[in-house]
Amino acid sequence: ADPQVLEFRILPGDLIFMCTDGLHYLVSNDEIIKLLLQKKGRNLTKALVNLVESRGSNDNYTFVLIDKFGGETK
Repeated sequence: ADPQVLEFRILPGDLIFMCTDGLHYLVSNDEIIKLLLQKKGRNLTKALVNLVESRGSNDNYTFVLIDKFGGETK
């Protein structure tokens, strides 16, 4: 598959969340958004890990959350 390349402006206060299909197959977009809005930092990462593992993932999963932007817009 060809890589997907997106360009967008990142503003102070924005969150960037990326995950592999191992997480996305078990957790819906709505559930991810709800957690992103309710939890912060380690509480968010723990909540995502607990949710995936409670659903019995048979695939590996990876996610990246970037939530610290300030200063100059990139």
